[in-house]
Amino acid sequence: MPGDRLSATPHRCPGFVTDLVLRCADGEEEALGRLVDLFLPWVLGVVGEASSLMTDALAVEAFGRMWREAPGFDPKLGGAVAWVLEQARLTRVDTLRRGGLRSATAGD
Repeated sequence: MPGDRLSATPHRCPGFVTDLVLRCADGEEEALGRLVDLFLPWVLGVVGEASSLMTDALAVEAFGRMWREAPGFDPKLGGAVAWVLEQARLTRVDTLRRGGLRSATAGD
């Protein structure tokens, strides 16, 4: 639908985001693309790092995590917007635990 991306900001349309996550759980790639369109600036802010290359890589990893974990999303347990941002946060935390950010940005 034209205008979805402009009018459906995450904090204003949580039902729209829930629908996208549930569609990802069903394997609908278009829904993942819409999540990326809608959340990329937010995810970049959550995973942000000194190296823009590392930030981009973490964002890609975060959306991959959302795709893999979407079948476990339950809207009865919490909101989709919070779930999306939590997946981004967990991606950053996991990378930190593996030492990935330190080694990737050491040369910057």
